[in-house]
Amino acid sequence: MALVLIGMLLFTTAASGASGLKVPTADGRRATAPAEPAPAQHWGSAAGQDHLDGANGNRTVPTSLRSRYPQHRLKQQPAAGRNVARVVAPPARQARGFD
Repeated sequence: MALVLIGMLLFTTAASGASGLKVPTADGRRATAPAEPAPAQHWGSAAGQDHLDGANGNRTVPTSLRSRYPQHRLKQQPAAGRNVARVVAPPARQARGFD
């Protein structure tokens, strides 16, 4: 069983690696893509030309995800409190020990 697995591993590794190799054509030459010349370079100077080209750019503010939903409005006046709060002195603690 182990030999079969090793054989399958080697076969798949060799098959995947062999796909990158150039296969010879019927007349014995290697098949390659035709080479194309590089595009021509433009040489010159930018002296005397404006450094800005056209308009000042895209100033449109895109819509946000938040703008697609209505905003949650809260009541401006809080509800009346149910508990009454007042400031009082703390309760006296019972002394412990022999002081």
